[in-house]
Amino acid sequence: MENHANLQSELLHALPYGVALIQKDGTIVQANRPFLEQFPENLQRRSNLFHMVNQSPITMELSRRMEQGLPWMYELPTMRVHAIPWENQYILSIEPLPHDTRVTIQHNAFEAMMHTELDMAMIMTDANLLITRFNQGATELFGYAPHEVLYEMTPFALFESRELSEKRSAYQDETERLLSFEQMLRLALDKGDREWKFQCKDRTHFIGKLFMHPVYEQEQLIGFFFFVFDVSSEIELKRELRYKEQRYRMFAESVIEAVLFHEDGMILDANKAAESIFKIPAEQMMGRQTIEFIAEGYRADVLRRIRNHIQTPYEVIGRRQDGTFLELEVYPKEVTYQGQTLRVAVMRDISDRKK
Repeated sequence: MENHANLQSELLHALPYGVALIQKDGTIVQANRPFLEQFPENLQRRSNLFHMVNQSPITMELSRRMEQGLPWMYELPTMRVHAIPWENQYILSIEPLPHDTRVTIQHNAFEAMMHTELDMAMIMTDANLLITRFNQGATELFGYAPHEVLYEMTPFALFESRELSEKRSAYQDETERLLSFEQMLRLALDKGDREWKFQCKDRTHFIGKLFMHPVYEQEQLIGFFFFVFDVSSEIELKRELRYKEQRYRMFAESVIEAVLFHEDGMILDANKAAESIFKIPAEQMMGRQTIEFIAEGYRADVLRRIRNHIQTPYEVIGRRQDGTFLELEVYPKEVTYQGQTLRVAVMRDISDRKK
């Protein structure tokens, strides 16, 4: 087995083009030097492929194919990418293309993508930003048939006009120069501003994540390629989570008992009452173990309760940051948040009652 692994490693590093063995979640098991050289120097030490590249429709599609255990091949302007399933992992190769084949490959690759069944809007334009291709995903998302937009509209007609104008004004103020919509959009995307409001044919709106790529042929700009994903549901979910978090924060701060959120004993959050009871700022509690605030003789029992998921109330001697002790009544409860099992401990100082 060890000889097999050594042979595999030697073969990998003997290949003249970039090859890596990766897991389905993107974790790199092995990679040769030509593979790593495809990425900036400051990213080469990262151990996950999807952390080494910016999120894009191409990497998102690669991730989807890998999750389903499917092979994939894609040609970029300067390279060909192969992803081949092997046992429970993937062999990913990045092979440079000869210079004389690079001229038309980018345009042809984008044309080929127009006919793939990807859940996104794909729009091609000419150099003047007039729409020349409109895929089925774009029709489903925006409600326009191709004949209604081809050579009739620019992609900017699909943006919500007020936001588009406001963002243009903001970027003009920032750069202190006049910007065309194209210049403004390039600047915004370079800054990572990818969430935009779009308008459908029926005048409804949605939030979309936007990607734009210029298309060149023989170093001449011949058009642009736009990808748009509908992320309205994700935005709404984030908004709802923020609202719930704010509501929880207001509730937690209004109660007089100390409230600690922890995972396997490590404190994730604490309210103002916890600061008062334990005489330490909440931010200094985060990352520490709950048993640090319990008297030593009681720590083993508290750990047992956490590990065995016991949720019955109990009394314990607590230890403040200044070394003084207090008597606590603890009401533990387990909750599930984003797939994680967290423990909430509501603690009441009963020292005076005990006296």
